[in-house]
Amino acid sequence: MSAFTVEDDSKKHEHVMACVSPSPYNVKVIEEAGRMAKAYGAVFTALYVSDIPTEKLTGIARGRLEENLRLAEALGAKIVSIDGGDVAYQIAEYARVSGVTKLVMGHDIAGKQTGLLRHSLSEKILQSALTADIYIIPEAVSVNEYRIGKRYFYTGVVPFIGEIVKTLLVVAAATGIGFLFDWLHFTEANIITIYIMSALITALVTHSYICCIIASFSGALFFFYFFSQAPPGTNLFSSGYAVTFTIILIASLIGGRIAVKLSEQAQQSASGAFRTRILFDTNRLLTSAENYPDIMSVLASQISKLLDREMLVFPVEDGALGEATVIPAQENNEPELERDMEKTVRIAGWVVTNNMRAGAGTDFFRESPYMFLSVTTGEESYGVVAVYTGTVSIDPFEHSVLLSIMGECAMAIENLRNREEKERAARKAENEQERANILRSISHDLRTPLTSISGNAANLMSDGGSLDDETKRHMYADIYDDAAWLTGLIENLLSVTQLDNSAIKLNRTAELVEDVVREALKHCSRDIEKHVLEVQMPDEPVIAMMDTHLISQVITNLVNNAVKYTPEGSMIRVSARDDGSYVFISVADDGGGIADEDKEKVFEMFYSGNNKLKDSSRSLGLGLALCRTIVRAHGGDIILEDNKPAGSIFTFSLPTYEEKIHE
Repeated sequence: MSAFTVEDDSKKHEHVMACVSPSPYNVKVIEEAGRMAKAYGAVFTALYVSDIPTEKLTGIARGRLEENLRLAEALGAKIVSIDGGDVAYQIAEYARVSGVTKLVMGHDIAGKQTGLLRHSLSEKILQSALTADIYIIPEAVSVNEYRIGKRYFYTGVVPFIGEIVKTLLVVAAATGIGFLFDWLHFTEANIITIYIMSALITALVTHSYICCIIASFSGALFFFYFFSQAPPGTNLFSSGYAVTFTIILIASLIGGRIAVKLSEQAQQSASGAFRTRILFDTNRLLTSAENYPDIMSVLASQISKLLDREMLVFPVEDGALGEATVIPAQENNEPELERDMEKTVRIAGWVVTNNMRAGAGTDFFRESPYMFLSVTTGEESYGVVAVYTGTVSIDPFEHSVLLSIMGECAMAIENLRNREEKERAARKAENEQERANILRSISHDLRTPLTSISGNAANLMSDGGSLDDETKRHMYADIYDDAAWLTGLIENLLSVTQLDNSAIKLNRTAELVEDVVREALKHCSRDIEKHVLEVQMPDEPVIAMMDTHLISQVITNLVNNAVKYTPEGSMIRVSARDDGSYVFISVADDGGGIADEDKEKVFEMFYSGNNKLKDSSRSLGLGLALCRTIVRAHGGDIILEDNKPAGSIFTFSLPTYEEKIHE
């Protein structure tokens, strides 16, 4: 009775997800989630939702984010990066679609301080319809510490001077148009619309909330002082125009915020669509890749499209690192790089040996300007990709897509290796089967003629004096025929072995076909006398390039085959013709013919069809297989056709003597 174990259903299908951010306190969240996933034996996912373009992160925040992602990956997490404006919605939706059962996140301290009009991230997720268990990890920091740390997260807090200049120019242009409208006696509503539009234009050309606020406030202020009907020196807040000022400011801020969001979402959507297309294209290209170089070429081209950075691709064959191929950046925006190839190759070799990533942004060889990634499925490295990072690290979402491309290519290489291994195993099994067929056929088919030779020889030795001359001649003929058949069998076996192993070299000469045919007929079976033999040759001499001995063997085998499988008195015709490029030699009979389903099989070794020989002693089935091998070695081919109204025609071709001279 075999032993078995019963799995705990409570640990089945568990999926733990940690929310990753650039926060310096996110480490605790990731570690807690990792411990939870290990305890439950669950799938572990680390999700990063980017609510702003990653390039707007400061170097400090970006470095912290990369460290958090590396920590999650070291704990066994699958890294997932999503672009999206509503972080809470994206987290809840991904958790719902992916079947997350336990969600681990940090406490959003800053969010709690915003009052009733705004909920923290954790509160928004708690209010969603998410059925997963939510674990909120408290952070042992004060609100002030959090705010001080958060100031360094984003580069958009202090706009660039160029964006401020753009904002001032847009507001100045709006003011100029306002003066034009005022001179044309347009109503105040038209001028208000111009300032609101200036806030929208500012959002489109600067992509900054600070610039939108500046444009909105200055637009409302300029309208009041330049275009309102209030008497000079009137206080803004003591007049009725305070409401107008407030409405213009609020409308401009709302419009600017919407424009910025739409602009960012459009950028994120375009970027996401581009990366998704790269993944689809990778899958499509890999389906048509037929070998290892093709797969590595797809890998290099797709990563180059995704990152547009210089990279080095190292092939790995049988665990040995090959020569690197340099793939330059497509835009050529970077100067020619000075590479320490000796050190680069050494790091790539280390990656192959340890099957781990190294270089920039990792824990090993961090001083290298390249990030080295292994093309692997987890057990064996099939290649190494070194991507130049320089001063700008790889975007987390791009990094996720990069790993997906490399994973697909690694799977394609592994499938290719498995397919090649199966083909080798199939060939080996076929060879073993062929060897077994040879042994079985030889042991079976040699027994009868050897027994006949041995029996006749024994009778002649023991009772030779009492036998009459006719009986002796008959016994001598049987011994001769059986010995001749054995000799022909051995010659066929040796010829097939030599030709298949390319151990024999053809000794081609220009020969008269008629002479070769008549010489071959002299070596045919004596039973040919029981058939009607006819030789038809053209009036003009036909010359072909051939190895005389081997082609004679082909003709002999074809004629003997016709003799064996046709009844006595059948017609056997040997003919030849020349079409200028090839000489065609045919052996036709008017016997029972060969069924359509057997026409291709008759050229296989050890196949003798359904027709049985009269003495059942010569059915090894090597003759036609040998004929095809010899003819193809000469550059020709052999075909089988029906002979109307009955019988079969075997025709093989040889290059003519004139074509050979022309070459």
